[in-house]
Amino acid sequence: MFIANIVPGQGFHKFKIYSKKGGLTEEGTPIISEYTETENSFWGILAEASQKDIAEWKQNQHPITHTIVQHGAEVKAKSTDYIVLENGRKFYIQGTVNAASFNVAMIYYVEERFDIK
Repeated sequence: MFIANIVPGQGFHKFKIYSKKGGLTEEGTPIISEYTETENSFWGILAEASQKDIAEWKQNQHPITHTIVQHGAEVKAKSTDYIVLENGRKFYIQGTVNAASFNVAMIYYVEERFDIK
C-alpha cells in the first residue's frame, strides 16, 4: 500500500468558477461583459505542470503553468473560464480533459494569471 506524505496545503482546495457572460444589443452588436462568479465551485488538487505538458501546450500557443485535477465531474468549467482558489490565486483555463470519459475526474490545464482583478 502506498502512503503519500502530504504537507499541509497540498490537499484538496475549493475552486470557484468565473465565466464571461455575453449577449447581443437590440441592434445585434455582440456584448462581452467582464468575468463574473458563477454559482459553481469544485474541490480539486493544484499541481505544477510537468515539463512535457508545458512544452506540448506551448507548441499550441497556449502556455500553461499548472494542472488542476477536480474530484468528480458534476461541475465542469470550460476553456476561457477562470478558476479562483480560496486564497485568491487566479488560473485561466487553456484546456480540459474528462479523465477516461467516466466523469470521475476533470483535468484542467491552466495558466496562473496575475493581471486579472
